[in-house]
Amino acid sequence: MKKKILSIIIVSLNTKKALIKTLTSCFKQDRKDIEIIVVDGLSTDGSVKEILKYKNKISKIIIQKDRGIYDAMNKGINVSKSDWIIFMNSGDKFCNINVVNRLKKFKKKNADIIFGNTIINNDKFRYLVEGNKFQKNSVLMPFCHQSTITKNKILKKFLFNIKYNISADFDFFYRCLINNYNFKKYNNVIAEVGSGGLSDQN
Repeated sequence: MKKKILSIIIVSLNTKKALIKTLTSCFKQDRKDIEIIVVDGLSTDGSVKEILKYKNKISKIIIQKDRGIYDAMNKGINVSKSDWIIFMNSGDKFCNINVVNRLKKFKKKNADIIFGNTIINNDKFRYLVEGNKFQKNSVLMPFCHQSTITKNKILKKFLFNIKYNISADFDFFYRCLINNYNFKKYNNVIAEVGSGGLSDQN
């Protein structure tokens, strides 16, 4: 079987309606050489039933208690088999059906991590957030995690440090920076995400 180009790892916990939105966006991508991995932390709102409804379209399903969002993301990393990985939270979606196809062409440019722009939707209005390069003096995430694809082997090497409840992604990308991995800007929108997530609230 041909190796998949991209793993889309979706994490969820009691977000049934938002999860369906994210799954639908992934299913609509015009490339088929992707794997969709869903990691659910034992939802009780009907999410599990929805996930199983789409089991023929989902490559891997993990339904078990976890120690938080980054622990769930690590579980997805550990079972992924593609060259690259992108993460989606329930409610996030790709900006259009061609994103994965365009990223495949762009990633040949000697990149280890590719970051793009993001549309933020707070239900009242939408606005664009430009992704910027990670610097050694960065104190906040300069790009949105859901608009970033990273080489699988790097994520497997480092994983997310789950002692950081809301900043394990910052810690991960900082470790990539000091280990001289190559960040490349994709100057287009990759994902549309909702505001009010865990890091927003904190």
